[in-house]
Amino acid sequence: MLSGIRNWLRPVNGRKLTTLILPPWAPALGAVVAVILYCVLLFSPPPSSTFNLRLPGVATKRSVETHWAQNPLPFLAQPTNYVNAASRPQVLEHLFVCVTFHWDVLSLTLLRQVLTTIAHYPTNVTMCIISNRPELLQLAIKHWAVGADQWVCGTDEVLSNPLHLAFVHRAYMERAFSVPVYTSFMYLEHDMSVTWTALLGWAEDFPILEPLGFQRGFYRVEPSEQTGLPGLTDQISRININQYDLKLNVSTLDNDGLIKVRHFMQLPNPYFAAWIAGRTQMAKFLSSAQWDKRSEPWAVRAMAACGLQFVDVPKGFFSAAVVPYDPGDPPEVPPALDPHAAIEHLSNKYCSANTYEGASIDPADHPDNAGALHCTIPVHSFLHAA
Repeated sequence: MLSGIRNWLRPVNGRKLTTLILPPWAPALGAVVAVILYCVLLFSPPPSSTFNLRLPGVATKRSVETHWAQNPLPFLAQPTNYVNAASRPQVLEHLFVCVTFHWDVLSLTLLRQVLTTIAHYPTNVTMCIISNRPELLQLAIKHWAVGADQWVCGTDEVLSNPLHLAFVHRAYMERAFSVPVYTSFMYLEHDMSVTWTALLGWAEDFPILEPLGFQRGFYRVEPSEQTGLPGLTDQISRININQYDLKLNVSTLDNDGLIKVRHFMQLPNPYFAAWIAGRTQMAKFLSSAQWDKRSEPWAVRAMAACGLQFVDVPKGFFSAAVVPYDPGDPPEVPPALDPHAAIEHLSNKYCSANTYEGASIDPADHPDNAGALHCTIPVHSFLHAA
């Protein structure tokens, strides 16, 4: 057959064929080729295979083990003096913290502010800053503190989408979970400042929410450029707490044996660009499909930062995340969000875009642009009771 093919392709009398004349065996050869191509397409993985998208992949696991072989350096070896170590909750005894940092020189100041906040935690912290340019980040932060360059983590994984860098922390978290010394695990985007007070609020609430299937959440704030007051980054309308259904009241006994009622609510947009989990929550998270789910209902970076929000969501709720609030005593004392659930979005990109001098913060002026309403609602007036 091969000699026949060669003869068919040769010029006739020194000239190329101008009319295509198929030899008798051509249809059979074409059928064989078609079958082969069909089998290749049927059994081959799609172009964006799950191997390239799912983490931890082989390369990421190798990066994690290499980093672990160097003994992760505690961010703080000893608690700071101004808070008695015995007073901190056991769940905050030793935090393993991951931060995702897409290399950007202008964002280094934000990252440094985040790390400075964490450096004042009166507890033990092990840090892992994940970057797409770890070699540059190591040089940039080397002089921020002793051993700061050792906080930088990376991956050798070839990411089909740069935004999937946000999911690399999963491999480091999974490895950290295998080390019993870590009592809680926290993930942050590089511009999120979570204070120790906010963590104490989380530590107080999560034991009473966890048995009910809820996750203690936070809400993001930025200062309004018009007033300087903290505005809600992710909410675009006020809430009448008397007519709002996504609420939860939990009764507990305080140290004196008296009944104490805690009030929680789910925010219309429960996103807060971070998550924190104790060991039991982490075990649940690791075994869930949510651990590597990268789409629906949010985009990939938001899904990386949503934690357990969509794991076994209680009936009637959109997410498992709730935040505490005070129902107040209207009309004299209006309802209000718990200030200990606030975390600061340092980039201030929403308030700077929507509350600059002269900008309208009236929803009626933005009927077709809900994005223009982010950060226009002050925290103190978000809840009302009519």
